[in-house]
Amino acid sequence: MRSRDGNRLKTLAIFSLVFCVQLLGVDTIISYRLVVRDAIILNDYLSVSRAMTKCEGHAKNAIYIDTNGSKNLHTILENNPEAFTQFIAHENLQVSHREKTLNAVNHSTTILQMAPTCFAVDFNEDFVKISPLK
Repeated sequence: MRSRDGNRLKTLAIFSLVFCVQLLGVDTIISYRLVVRDAIILNDYLSVSRAMTKCEGHAKNAIYIDTNGSKNLHTILENNPEAFTQFIAHENLQVSHREKTLNAVNHSTTILQMAPTCFAVDFNEDFVKISPLK
């Protein structure tokens, strides 16, 4: 039977690996969809999840968002929707717009959509740095 001290190096190596991953940041998959019909927001969907595998690419243009003490990225993005939406508009936001007139009544539908994209996310004490990987 092994003593607890016999596993010290293995335990230290695992702890170091987990700690370094937290310091270096995490790869996060973010997708966004907004549906507006006749100037009324019908659906606003934001999905944030950790990447299952390491994302390939280099971090490009970054956005810095104030965390207000939160460590939950989904909450941070929901509290600052304008800043993040303007940021992704320059990256890969797709816009589709349809208009239809029936009996002299105009109906329009606009869909803003960002496909699931990998972002490098680094938390600091006061802000979070989000940069897309390309």
